[in-house]
This record gives sequence, C-alpha cells and structure tokens, in this order.
Amino acid sequence: HSLSFDSKQFPITDSFLNECLRMYPPIWIISREALTHTKIGDDIIRQGTEIVFLPYFLHRDTRYWKDPEVFDPSRFSQKKSYPAFLPFGGGPRVCVGSQMAFRQSRMILGRVLHSFEFFSSPGQEVPEPLFTLRPKHGAKVILKKLKT
Repeated sequence: HSLSFDSKQFPITDSFLNECLRMYPPIWIISREALTHTKIGDDIIRQGTEIVFLPYFLHRDTRYWKDPEVFDPSRFSQKKSYPAFLPFGGGPRVCVGSQMAFRQSRMILGRVLHSFEFFSSPGQEVPEPLFTLRPKHGAKVILKKLKT
C-alpha cells in the first residue's frame, strides 16, 4: 500500500528539507541578461549585460538569516514567505521540476525516517559546484535502524 506525505501531516520534514535546500541549494548559480538599462542603487546595468546571481551566498547572508552557517530547520517552522530563499531560482524562470523534486524528497525522507536514525559522517562539508550543487564525494551518512 502507499503512503502520502504532505506538509500538513509532516511540517518537520518540510522544515528539514527547506533547511537542507537553504544550506545547499541545487541551483547555486543563476545568470540572466538585462533586457533594458536598469538602475540598482547607484549602479547602472546596461542592456545586454549578463548578470550572475548566487543563491548559495544569499542563503548565507546575515542580513536575511540569523546564524546562517548553523543548520536549523526550525527557521522554517512558520508558514510565511522567505524572499531570500531561492533554492530552485525564482520568478517566471523558476525550475519547472522544483515541486516534483520537493514532493519526491518529502516522500522518500518521510519513509526512511520511520526506519532509521541518521548521523552525519565526519568531513562531509565539501560541496561540488557543477550544474547543480552536490556533495563532492557523495553524501555519506551513518544509519542506525530504529527499534520497531
């Protein structure tokens, strides 16, 4: 039989996933071309200029996140908007697979957490920036089977 995991039933799972996505956004770099001359603050961005934006650094900016280097899923415990949270990009060009990826992750994590306790393996803090951000040497974790 199948189980359904949605945010109403599993808010802690969603908070955990959002915090993982904040710390290691799969879309870690975004580039866009300015369609018109634009002024941002005192700077003029000329039409045709390529603009590179890094959600990875936005997600670690102390102007938007308290203790951004600390893994704290509780920061997503309230249902509110987080404008400085763009793990899949944003706006009209947001990743089309973001909702599917989140739902699949929620389902898999929800099922696995019923059977195992997770521990991080030492030395796992090295992300590799390819097309998406991923662990350089794989995600090595220690699993301990829960007593049923």
